[in-house]
Amino acid sequence: MYPFLSIIVPVYNVERFVEACLMSLIDTSLSPQDYEILVINDGSPDRSPEIVRLFAERHPEYAIHCFDYENGGLSVARNRGLAKASGEYVWFVDSDDTINGKWLPQLCEQVMREKPDVAYFPFQAEYADSYSGKHIPDVNSYELAQTLSAEEFYSNLFSFSGSYACFAWYSRMFLLEKKITFPSGIYYEDMVFTGIVSNRASKVSTFPYKLYNYHIHEQSFLRERNKEEERVRNRLVASCLLFNERHTCLSDRIREKQLDAVSTSIRYSFRRAATLLRSKTFYSIRRILFNEPQKLLNNPPKEIEERLRQVSPSALFSELIHVGPLKGRLMFGLLYYFPILFLWISRYILSKPD
Repeated sequence: MYPFLSIIVPVYNVERFVEACLMSLIDTSLSPQDYEILVINDGSPDRSPEIVRLFAERHPEYAIHCFDYENGGLSVARNRGLAKASGEYVWFVDSDDTINGKWLPQLCEQVMREKPDVAYFPFQAEYADSYSGKHIPDVNSYELAQTLSAEEFYSNLFSFSGSYACFAWYSRMFLLEKKITFPSGIYYEDMVFTGIVSNRASKVSTFPYKLYNYHIHEQSFLRERNKEEERVRNRLVASCLLFNERHTCLSDRIREKQLDAVSTSIRYSFRRAATLLRSKTFYSIRRILFNEPQKLLNNPPKEIEERLRQVSPSALFSELIHVGPLKGRLMFGLLYYFPILFLWISRYILSKPD
């Protein structure tokens, strides 16, 4: 008998958090036979794998499996977990987060009844005392659970931080049939993954209760100043990969929403570059994006490089300049035609990006 739900938990350098994560996964009234927990040890050098195995030994009634691999990154670990999963639905849970297990039975009932391709739910942001960065707006996404078409849902996708892969359950067969996996070798893999999911899902459910506790601490983000250029370049790569998917959208409305999201992401990236990087670096990255996007990363994975070669720089501009609010279109035009003015406005009028 196969479980209904496979929970995939990549593990790397999380010995401070992983036990709390696992405890939350079994602190539920859901029957242990209904789900499996697949822990993917991504070559973690700390005690995380040992903690997981000891936890599994103390709770033999639960199907907790740990698989050891060499380090490949978050995307590779999630894809490996998906390949091992046997549940009807899969859930990607980060090992430094927790869940609100009391809502699992209700969501299971809803998903069993509606059989969606994907079921989204809101999250609760939890901040460590030591965290001093920006807070994510509290999200109360849906007053009532409902089943939506992909077109109805997509207009709200980016307004409730739905671009995080952990805030949803996915039909395993849907992912396999549509050949949807996480892109490896880049940051912002969730942005690409959830965008593709939303393009191709024909039925989407929403659940009104906060099932996921998103723990935010200094270790959650790469905030070192010398990493900022790498972050900007990776976000632009993710934006280009999502732009490539525009032809797979189920409708023109979804396509327009996706292009608006891509435009917003690109403008955000260059506002960060304008305020946090040297002017020379800003101009260099801009030139690469609008001429040779395949060169955004140094030594990218071959698959990513090939996908970036499929991006038409002329199409990137000509399609994005016509989507979204007027202010966004104007700023995108400045970025393309008058980058020095875009840089000046970003630095001295708009200040740091949100």
